Amino acid sequence: MRNPSPVRSVVILLVSVFVTEALLMILLSLLPPLPEWLDVLLDSTALAVLLLPVSFFFVLRPLHAQIAGRRQAEEALRESERKLRLIAENTTDVILAYDMERRLIYVNPAVQELTGYTVAELRERNYINWLYSEDEARMTALWEDLFAGKGFSGEELRIVTKDGQIKWCLSSWGPLYDESGRQIGVQGREHDITERKRREEQIRRHAGHAEALAHIAAGLNAQLDFELLLSAVCEETARALGTPAASVGLYDGEREVIYHAADCGLPPDYRQRTIPLPRAVYDEHVGRAGAVSVVPNIQALPGIPNAPLQAELD
Repeated sequence: MRNPSPVRSVVILLVSVFVTEALLMILLSLLPPLPEWLDVLLDSTALAVLLLPVSFFFVLRPLHAQIAGRRQAEEALRESERKLRLIAENTTDVILAYDMERRLIYVNPAVQELTGYTVAELRERNYINWLYSEDEARMTALWEDLFAGKGFSGEELRIVTKDGQIKWCLSSWGPLYDESGRQIGVQGREHDITERKRREEQIRRHAGHAEALAHIAAGLNAQLDFELLLSAVCEETARALGTPAASVGLYDGEREVIYHAADCGLPPDYRQRTIPLPRAVYDEHVGRAGAVSVVPNIQALPGIPNAPLQAELD
C-alpha cells in the first residue's frame, strides 16, 4: 500500500477530528446534564481515544515507514562501503584520498609494499614527498591542478622508497565529489611498473648492442679488401688440404667464363698468364672428370685447361 503524502495525511486528520467531535457532541447531548468539569473530561478522553488510531494510521505509520526506509538505505550504503573498502584494501595498487585541506582521509595497506612506509606512518605525517627529484616539478604541478578540479591519467613517475630504492609508478588522479557534485577532495591510484620498466631497459640495451655490432660490421665491410679476403681463403684451403699452393676462380656470368681471382704459393705472373675458362669447357671437363675437389696430379687429367702452364709448375 502506498503511503499518503504529508498534505493528504493532514487533511484526512483534520476531517477525522471534525467528524469525531461532531459525533461526541451528539452523544453527550443525549445524556442527562453533567458537571462542567466532567463534561470536559469526557469530551477530551473520548476525543483522544478516537484520534489515537487515526493518528497512528495517518501519521505514525508513514513516519515509521520513512524511518525504516532510511535505516535500510543507510544499511545498504554501509554494506556498499564495506565491499568497496575490502576491494581497495586487497588490491596491489596504492589508493589514496585527501580532502580540500590536503589532509589524508584514506590510504590502503598496499602503500607499504610500494613505498616502504606503513599506513600509520603516512597518517601520522599526513603527506610524504617520495617523488624522485627529476619528476618532482612535473608531478607537483599536476598535484596542484587536482584541487582546481583537473585530473590526469597514465603519468609515469619515479619514487624513492623508505630504504632508498627507486621505483617506477603509473599514476592516475582526479577530483573527489560528494552527492551534490561539489568537490570535497582528490583521489588517486599508483600502480607499480618497476619490473616493466626494467624489462624495457633490458630490451633497449640489447637493441643498442645489436646496433653497435651492426655499425661495426658495416665499417668492416666498407674497409674490407676483396682480394685480401680471397687470398686468405686460398691460404686456409692450402693449409687444410696440406698443399703448397692453391687458387680461386670466380664465374663471370656476363662473359660466361671462369677467371683466376686469387692464389697462394704460385708464381707472381701466374694470374696474368692464366686464360679464362669458358663455361662450356668447364661443364664438359666436370662431366668427364666428375666433381673433383682434390686432384693429386692435375697433369694426369686429360684436356685440362691451361695445361702448358700447369706443366711449368711441376
